[in-house]
Amino acid sequence: EVSREWANRLTDEFGNQVDKEKELGLPFMPFMDRTQVVLEKSQIGFIAFLLRPLWVSCMRVLPALGSFVDRIDVNYQEWSVIVQRKATTEMLTLLKELEPSFAAQRLPAGTVICHTGDSSNELFIVAEGRVEVVDETMQNSLNVFEEGCFFGEIALLKNVRRTANVKATTECAIYVAPKDLVLRMMKAYPDFEKTLSQVANIREGIIQRNVSKGLQSFGVEMDLHELVHVGGG
Repeated sequence: EVSREWANRLTDEFGNQVDKEKELGLPFMPFMDRTQVVLEKSQIGFIAFLLRPLWVSCMRVLPALGSFVDRIDVNYQEWSVIVQRKATTEMLTLLKELEPSFAAQRLPAGTVICHTGDSSNELFIVAEGRVEVVDETMQNSLNVFEEGCFFGEIALLKNVRRTANVKATTECAIYVAPKDLVLRMMKAYPDFEKTLSQVANIREGIIQRNVSKGLQSFGVEMDLHELVHVGGG
């Protein structure tokens, strides 16, 4: 809530500046125009392309700043959930248009949906319930995905093995979209590819941060240097 309050204030300030520039017939920056800004998308773009890379670079010189990177990651995840939920509503509509038989699968609590190192290229969308990214013991939670969130985008977009263990912590309804169907969707609506890529890039950075803290490891046949991500070190 604090983050949203400050984001709203800054957006209003930028918008007021652009309103005045328009009034005076001056050039203005489109990303500051209140008629074009989508608050949630602007925040994840700001974090992905400016804020996180800056703090990760500082952390390399001053490792004690790692706690600030962790806070940035938590903040990003909160904004990302909002964006994901809006995007998945539209994505599911399109996926069902492209493939009329596309439907959710029901999974009991405790089901392991994917393991680190698995060879897989589906995109998962949570329709109901709660799933968690867990560590190597399968006991400690690293991240949570609830209704409207998606996961599996890193393996699908980067052509690498699964980067995390994910299990259902409640009974769930999960949509499992094969890669060919996702590619058709992205071809029809390139904005979805941008959303998936932004989320994948930051999540890769979070994975590497978890690895550096000993919370997570990379899967079989995964090369750390092949993972290209924004500010991930």
